[in-house]
Amino acid sequence: MTETIESKVAMTILEEHIGEIILDGKSYTIPAPTTATIIAVSALISQLPNLDITVPDELLPAEVLKNGHHGNTLAKIAATLMLGQKRIKERHIIEVQVGTEKKWSWRYFKHIDKPIVDRMTELQYLTQKILDNCTTARLREITFALIKEGGLDDFFILTTSLHAENQLKPTREV
Repeated sequence: MTETIESKVAMTILEEHIGEIILDGKSYTIPAPTTATIIAVSALISQLPNLDITVPDELLPAEVLKNGHHGNTLAKIAATLMLGQKRIKERHIIEVQVGTEKKWSWRYFKHIDKPIVDRMTELQYLTQKILDNCTTARLREITFALIKEGGLDDFFILTTSLHAENQLKPTREV
């Protein structure tokens, strides 16, 4: 059965899920991207550099390494698509144990291991998880699957048709 634009819009409004992604053994259900999610991803994409694609093959590793620090932005784009802007705005806080330290306990009258906990938002946590556990090929696979499944082509069609309508419509009588 083929999906119509109306069914995709209903799926987005009702926040139905478009799929699942397994990352580091944990399954993440992916919500249908809303317009707010598309805007957030667009803002992140605007932070990416313009890479020189005409560079010869022998200079390609240097070009990639020169812009490697933008991998954080690429991971944040994938995390934003995976969570959705509505969930990101809710600012869920996650506590992650990053280590332990020895502390004296008067209760037990000995040194005990006290966990060191780092608090971060769900977006920061998922971004870091993507950076730590995904190869660049897997990151590309996740991102393009989310874009394909999310129906972003419908957003492109809508903006293109509205832009064309705006150009065709006379603004004032001559």
